[in-house]
Parts: sequence; structure tokens; C-alpha cells
Amino acid sequence: MSSRESRTVQVEGVAPAELSRRAIGAVREAVKASPRADLPGLLAELERVRAEALLSLTTEAPDRVLSPAEVARSLHRSPDWAYRNRHSLPTVRLPGGRWGVHEAALDRWIRRRSG
Repeated sequence: MSSRESRTVQVEGVAPAELSRRAIGAVREAVKASPRADLPGLLAELERVRAEALLSLTTEAPDRVLSPAEVARSLHRSPDWAYRNRHSLPTVRLPGGRWGVHEAALDRWIRRRSG
């Protein structure tokens, strides 16, 4: 599973394209119905939404840190194996002395060892 997956959102059974069409229509209606004095605030909020949308196109989803049990499952090994071999895995230290492995680092570690 990649860190960047396509997401299909269904809201009340409405497809994303239809949801977008309705949202744009609602924004147009809000612009028409708003007094001139309220338009700068509305435009500022629309700009924030636009920036969030653009940012979502350019940034990757945060990399998950897998627990030792998740690492073991990913490698088809036992949790005991993961603990015994943690020094050869790309681990990161977590608060409280715990450890984990970034999902992307584990994917790279697997590719290096298998290829």
C-alpha cells in the first residue's frame, strides 16, 4: 500500500464528482446572496479551501510508524522475531523507550533485501 492512495468519498451516496458540482453551485449561490461587505470574508475562506486543495496535491500523506506487531505481520514473522531482530530493522525510537518502523522505511528495507 502506497502512502498516497486515491480516495473515493461517498457522502450520503453521492459520488465525488456530483458532490463537487453541488458544492460549486452552493458557493455561487452564496456569492450572489451575500452582501458586498461580506464578500471579502467569503473570498478569504474560499482561498483557504483552495490552498488546502493545492497542498493536498503536492504533499504526501504522513508516513505511519508501525508497531512491532505490525512489522512482524508485514514480514510474515512472529512478534518475537521482530523484537529479536529489531537492530537490523530501520527502527525509530518512540517515547517511553518503545520502538517502531516507518512504513516507507520498511518497504525500502524489504526491497533492498529482496532484490
